[in-house]
Amino acid sequence: MKVKLKILFCNLGHNRPHISSFLAHLLLITHKISNKYKNVFLKNIKQFYGSQKLENSDFVNKITKDCYFSIIYYKVDMKDYFLYDFYKLDDKKRKQYIGDTEKDEFLATIGNHKTREILNDKYNCYLKFQKYYKRDIVKIKNDKQIFENFCQKHNSFIIKPYNLSQGLGVKKVDLNIESIDKVWNSLTGGEYILEELIIQSESLAKLHPESVNTIRFATYAHNNKITDLFAVLRVGSGKSVIDNASAGGIFALINITTGKVESNAKNFKGDNFINHPDTNIQFKGFQIPQWSELIQIVHDIALSYQEHEYISFDLALTENGWVLVEANAGGGFHIYQIFGNGLRKILEEARR
Repeated sequence: MKVKLKILFCNLGHNRPHISSFLAHLLLITHKISNKYKNVFLKNIKQFYGSQKLENSDFVNKITKDCYFSIIYYKVDMKDYFLYDFYKLDDKKRKQYIGDTEKDEFLATIGNHKTREILNDKYNCYLKFQKYYKRDIVKIKNDKQIFENFCQKHNSFIIKPYNLSQGLGVKKVDLNIESIDKVWNSLTGGEYILEELIIQSESLAKLHPESVNTIRFATYAHNNKITDLFAVLRVGSGKSVIDNASAGGIFALINITTGKVESNAKNFKGDNFINHPDTNIQFKGFQIPQWSELIQIVHDIALSYQEHEYISFDLALTENGWVLVEANAGGGFHIYQIFGNGLRKILEEARR
């Protein structure tokens, strides 16, 4: 029964809301909700709407059915549903959002196996766009000589696990504190990227000095035309050395034309921030320095690599200008759409 339902769900279009609603309700009746799904769902209700809502059984039942319906009909997942506050949106507004399921379908049509391989591989991406990185990066796998040569040039650096993303496993190494042998032993058996530290400019470091604070900038290039899709300021918090939203970072929307932050900040826990919780600097109105230079860099790269139309760039500002942290073949839409703006209209116009 479960398999048959899934097949039916996959064949539903946006012009069949009544069927989608019926199947969503049928799923609830047939399978109830698995304990794991139910626990995560109730945790999200508490996090985004408050613990008092959990005591309202009518609300819980209503939002549960609506979430199932939205997963089927709008191709969102549970994370999308809560981050975008879908419960409060009407049909017209909901259809402007691109859920994670549909995003994956879209990304599968972009570029080809070769372009995705280059962008998804941290080291190959570095080799492709090396002049924009402006720093030393090596890949190691059980090659101690490469490791030692790198350590001779760099007393402190960043280590990234080769096949992980979203900031997982990233750590900063200081050879004044740890010995080379100790660091090497921690890497034995794995594959890693070693990166020379980015020394960010004071203008962005003041937001959160412990992390390298970056700009996520997404473009769509087609027939020598570039559409700037969105730009977001990403800032770390606490003692974290990374600013990834998925790893607890804070982010705020940037006006693409002016380079000025035009929103308060958010995180993926549903929290809102007028000021940074550690440095107390106000987000809204904060001017990103040298904005036109950043635009020039992303446009140069996007035009030179139109084989992969959609790219999301991460850039950091140093005292010597902008540097590329990495370029991504995909990159999630949550970080933009969470601010109440669906990406569908912008993306559809870009693809014409």
